[in-house]
Amino acid sequence: MASRGERIAGAAAGETPPVTTPRGPAREAAERELSDPAYHQNDPGLLRRALDAFWEWLGDLFDRAGSAAPGGTAPGTGAPGEADA
Repeated sequence: MASRGERIAGAAAGETPPVTTPRGPAREAAERELSDPAYHQNDPGLLRRALDAFWEWLGDLFDRAGSAAPGGTAPGTGAPGEADA
């Protein structure tokens, strides 16, 4: 069996690539494979996703309110790593 480097060198030399599956069937096969419940057993539940979306929305709301206020945000309340102006 050829090593990975030999396969890459062969493909660069003009040989036919080893994958000849058309795009559509390959996409469908990938969708079938990735829909397997084993890939999603550790996904967060509905309540956790809803709470995450709520807290993200609330954070964005406060960020917009702070930037719309006269003078912007107070020093030291910006994102970590931001320099105070």
